[in-house]
Formats: sequence, structure tokens, C-alpha cells
Amino acid sequence: MEKEMKSRSNNSQEFKDLAVKLSHESGKTVAEIAQDLGGAQSALYEWRAQGRSTPSTTPPLWVLMELK
Repeated sequence: MEKEMKSRSNNSQEFKDLAVKLSHESGKTVAEIAQDLGGAQSALYEWRAQGRSTPSTTPPLWVLMELK
């Protein structure tokens, strides 16, 4: 019997940047952010680690919230 593997989600860089920004600025835990966005905690931790070495071009969270 073959195991079915989950397909890897291809989230845009903008989505990843926003998720990372939310995890730093929203006051919620990584687990809460991941659950809210329907993703895995491990992916969000990985994106956060990658973001430390790559400058973000995403506007500040307050700017994004005002655009809604």
C-alpha cells in the first residue's frame, strides 16, 4: 500500500512576508497565526528564519491594516 503524500503548498513571497510580519507584530503565537492562515507551524518558523537574512519589502503591518 502506497502512502499518499501531501502536496507542498506554493505560497507567494508576499503571503510569506505577511505571515512573518503577523507573527512578529500581532501579539499572537506562531501556532495561532499558522492555524488562522491554514498552514503549518514549521513552515512559518522556516519563513521567519529565512526572513532574518533577507530584508523584507512588505510595508509595515499598520499600513496593510489601513488598506483593508
